[in-house]
Amino acid sequence: MLPESASAIVNLRVAIGERLDDAVDDIRRLVGPDVEVEVLTGGDPAPISPASGPGWEALVAALASSHPGVLPAPYGMLGATDGRHFTGIGPVYRFFPFELSNAELGGLHAIDESIRVSSYLRGLRFYEELLRRL
Repeated sequence: MLPESASAIVNLRVAIGERLDDAVDDIRRLVGPDVEVEVLTGGDPAPISPASGPGWEALVAALASSHPGVLPAPYGMLGATDGRHFTGIGPVYRFFPFELSNAELGGLHAIDESIRVSSYLRGLRFYEELLRRL
């Protein structure tokens, strides 16, 4: 027997440079015209923050002070951070100044999530330096 109806909830991340409407159109093309697609919540990706300007320079200087020899490199943040709510104010840099081992990375958002105290304290030094520069 086949069920009379079925439903699925799809959680997707819209790639940088793409739009939510285009991703939904892609899904509609894949599932065909007989399947109803409804967006419950969502939005376009946050704008790309520039790797120049006062905010970026403060971040770079704070990193040089707390993590000598480490260079910042822009990348696309795939997680949905609270930063998306502040992009109308100015550039938002989703930066994580904590060095994690593979085991620590694997434990993110898991039971007993933890990092080494030395990594935690070094990350705090970064934030101290950043706040001094703002």
